Amino acid sequence: MNRRSILAAGVGLAIATPTAAQTRPRIEAFDPAFWRLIDRNADTRVIATGGDLGVVPAGADDYGASLESPIWHPNSFLLFSNIPQNKILKWTPSNGVEVFLDNTGHANGLWFDQQNRLLMAEHSGRQVSRVEANGSRTVIMRSYRNQRLNRPNTVITRSDGGIYFTDFGFRTGPTEDWDVDFEGIYYVSPDLGTRVLLTRDVVAPHKILFSRDERTLLVGQYQGILAFDMTNIASPDATENQPGGRVVRDSQRWFWRGGADRREPRVMHDLVAANGRFVDGVKMDAENNIWFSGRFGVWALSAEGRLLGRIDFGESTPNLAFGGDDLRTLFVTANHTVYAVETRMAGLPIPSRPA
Repeated sequence: MNRRSILAAGVGLAIATPTAAQTRPRIEAFDPAFWRLIDRNADTRVIATGGDLGVVPAGADDYGASLESPIWHPNSFLLFSNIPQNKILKWTPSNGVEVFLDNTGHANGLWFDQQNRLLMAEHSGRQVSRVEANGSRTVIMRSYRNQRLNRPNTVITRSDGGIYFTDFGFRTGPTEDWDVDFEGIYYVSPDLGTRVLLTRDVVAPHKILFSRDERTLLVGQYQGILAFDMTNIASPDATENQPGGRVVRDSQRWFWRGGADRREPRVMHDLVAANGRFVDGVKMDAENNIWFSGRFGVWALSAEGRLLGRIDFGESTPNLAFGGDDLRTLFVTANHTVYAVETRMAGLPIPSRPA
């Protein structure tokens, strides 16, 4: 299934599909290099809309964005979370949208491991789980030092099968609502026998992603993108006996921070200062450029952290994923809409593979 068949299929779905003129985003470059990644007039389609998906109106649910965490399966279909409806939905060009999984614990983050098993970060379930090949579910982690997790946000794997996830939510409600009094990033070994708190020092960790060489862990959060140098840790297991199991502070640095560079457009300052949540979803393409989503669309950074351009959909876009057989379709979830945008640059495959 190539990108053109994906984009063309949007017209034939049973769900309501606006015209291209209605859905075309504003694509702007801050650096000419952006046009190597995407065409100025990139084909864009709406492949799913809120009303047809039973999504509640904005602000009417307890879980933030309604549609989240798109992910492309190697067998050529897209999954994404419908959080308030407690479902994971499946999209294909031939069949449109259908329910893939019910009773997901109001899952947000989704990922496929090296065996193509689905991993879920459950909000109301307050745990990270895995759907086995036979349909049964395995709990990967639900507590830390006998205290229930708060609200896991996202989960990913490394090529060695190690599992990493964020537990976000402590600051979204009264302290007494939560057992763990911090927000953390955790590691679970492939055999599920070792569970480690990597850091509790990141404010509001949202989505995480390994760089292509897996030496850097990128963390999207309110103020920008943090980078953890994972080469300083021979094995996450080695932190098990350290106080709090924390990553060494010296391994943490800002990869990019909106508004920190005066050369950036003024809007970057305004986004961070006036709107709080900024970086949410984070993905990487085949040339190590970083694509991230947030309140004001999808943005692209060079491998060095230089701002390249933006795709403005006119609404908040919590998450994104590359898909299609050539990985040149960018799927973007807005709060109540899923878009498919044709790109020139391919994304990295999921599950991750060694560089």
